[in-house]
Amino acid sequence: MIRRPESTAAGQRWLLIPQPQHAQLAGVLAERWSDLAIDDPATRQQLLATVYWHDDGWRQWEQAPAVDTATGRPLDFTEMPTADALAIWTQSIEGVTPLGPLPPWVVSGHFCNLLRHSIQRGDQGEPDRRLASEFLHAQQARQADWLNAWQKLDPHRNTKAVAAVCLQILQSFDWLSLWLCCRERSEPLTFKPTETAAAIVIRPHSAGRFNIEPWPFRTPTLDIQVSARSLPVDRYQNGDVVAEKWTPTNLAWRLEAE
Repeated sequence: MIRRPESTAAGQRWLLIPQPQHAQLAGVLAERWSDLAIDDPATRQQLLATVYWHDDGWRQWEQAPAVDTATGRPLDFTEMPTADALAIWTQSIEGVTPLGPLPPWVVSGHFCNLLRHSIQRGDQGEPDRRLASEFLHAQQARQADWLNAWQKLDPHRNTKAVAAVCLQILQSFDWLSLWLCCRERSEPLTFKPTETAAAIVIRPHSAGRFNIEPWPFRTPTLDIQVSARSLPVDRYQNGDVVAEKWTPTNLAWRLEAE
């Protein structure tokens, strides 16, 4: 869950954006992108489904999100205990396995990269580092099996280089969705979905509106939104109380060419 602060006439509130909703936004952005650098239509379709559903392991947790016992705040995705995050990531990986061997390879690679960055930053104590190491070891073995199975389906098309581009696309659009969702933006962002793609610049124009140059999407403008929950800032005892107090809302943006 993303916990985004917002100021309203009624006072300070949190905007809670479920992880599956953030993933859906990433999927919309990727699907509307003019050139994803994936030539094979079947691979492109699998990749888009992967982007849309890569955070589905969060769905049950989001129904009554955990609360920080010290502050009473519902946990942001960056504040999750390592064991809980790894369990949710495992569910997300398993959730895309029916789509074929490429999707779990991509989602597993995405979460493993996030975990490695967390380890490099020194975010974890020794017990959590041990859990992280076990997760990485287990996933690396499975990644090898998934990649081999995918390459056997079409050795000429299904190369490791194509799989690496698919992973980069998931990571890029996941990041772009987070950039939009996590807070109001006032500074421009330079964005490249892949290493070989041309860079675009996204400039905040006014509340919820952005100008983009050069224009990368299939339509002349793009209106996007996520479903969210508005929650008064307070100390909460547990996720059930949080769920009782939130009200449904939407967070919306308009993207336009400069």
